[in-house]
Amino acid sequence: MKKGKILKLILFIVIVIFSFCECKTSGSSSPTGKLISNSDCLKSTSNGNNLTTSSNDPAYEIISYKYDGNVLKITHQNAAFNCCPGKIGGKTIIESKKILINEKESKSECCCTCLYRLNYEITELIPDNYTLIIFSNYIPNKNHTLICNIDLINNKQGVFKFSRNSYPWI
Repeated sequence: MKKGKILKLILFIVIVIFSFCECKTSGSSSPTGKLISNSDCLKSTSNGNNLTTSSNDPAYEIISYKYDGNVLKITHQNAAFNCCPGKIGGKTIIESKKILINEKESKSECCCTCLYRLNYEITELIPDNYTLIIFSNYIPNKNHTLICNIDLINNKQGVFKFSRNSYPWI
């Protein structure tokens, strides 16, 4: 009789312990993403009618990606924000076959706009075809989005260029 009660008690304790544990099995993690860094305002210089920067052609907003070992690195080059943005943030959501990034600034204290480089990292992402959607208040179109189709099965890296013909890109 005592043996049965002791076994039930041990079983109860084991169940309670495992119910409070976060157990992970290999390969079952959900993908997570975050903004890992952003540049200061990219320095630009005027050269006649052409505006150039030290890193890339500012007449384009550029999305580049590189995929290696279930980690996707995304760079948003020439992203426009206020010259005094406070903290730049990029909330990342991965749902179904979509990667959604919502870029924001905490302040907009200056009367100017500047170009920045934002670096994101998404971990535990399985190779597949994804639609990358970046939302920003400064993208010069009606719905403020950049949309790219990324094929991580056949193309481990890629670049998308979006021509810009307005301030601050030109």
